[in-house]
Amino acid sequence: MKAKGVIRDVVRWEDARSYFHARLTRRLATDELAMEAGADAADVETRLQAVAEAAGVAWEQDADVKTWIEDNFDAVKAEVATLGRDAAVEDALESLAGLDDEALKTVMERLQAK
Repeated sequence: MKAKGVIRDVVRWEDARSYFHARLTRRLATDELAMEAGADAADVETRLQAVAEAAGVAWEQDADVKTWIEDNFDAVKAEVATLGRDAAVEDALESLAGLDDEALKTVMERLQAK
């Protein structure tokens, strides 16, 4: 099954508890970050992978990634927050695309007033 890509690793019974604990806590941490940022979990995984690998963290090692997230939580959270902002901007642009010139003018006036 590993050769077919169905599973990621073959886990020895003796290591199963720590392996799956690290896997679960890593997934919970990344999912929580995605929910807080309002971003897609897959986008968060992709961004975190790039940042983690740049920091020298082996992305395939769940325990190492989990520890890296915990040790650098504020920086990781700030990085993920940019994804949420990007998603919000894209949503706003899609919403504004259908407005006529007068409605866009009104939106701009209200934004400048804030």
